[in-house]
Amino acid sequence: MLSIDIDMRAAVDSRMYQYGNVMFQGVTPECVISDKINVISSDRVFRRAKDLVDLYALLHCVTVQTDNIRRIWERENRVIGTFNAFTSRRDELRHSYEKLRRVDAKPEFDVIYNYLVKFLTPFINAITDALIWNSENGWTDRQNRVIP
Repeated sequence: MLSIDIDMRAAVDSRMYQYGNVMFQGVTPECVISDKINVISSDRVFRRAKDLVDLYALLHCVTVQTDNIRRIWERENRVIGTFNAFTSRRDELRHSYEKLRRVDAKPEFDVIYNYLVKFLTPFINAITDALIWNSENGWTDRQNRVIP
């Protein structure tokens, strides 16, 4: 089964994808990730708790660069929040997450939360260094040194 989420606004970063014989234009993974981070940085995270699952899953599949995420935010004129809801209201966030329905094999909240804390740290702390994320090493700098 294939489902496609269609949005009519212009995408900042897009590319051509192919599924079997079908070609279509879609947003890049970094564009999706930038949107998920934007949501998690605000109180909207309580209404969009599925974004936690989406981001967790996507981060296991792609490499992400902080510079590219920030470039997308700048081009889309996005204002990133303080991450206060994510960092300070964990019990409320857990409640929103536990209420999620129609998500098969949902990981435990603490597994997702701890993984996302590690990923979101450069954004939460407004670290401006150019960093690269991959699921095996976490964050590294351009010299491939692991960032704790």
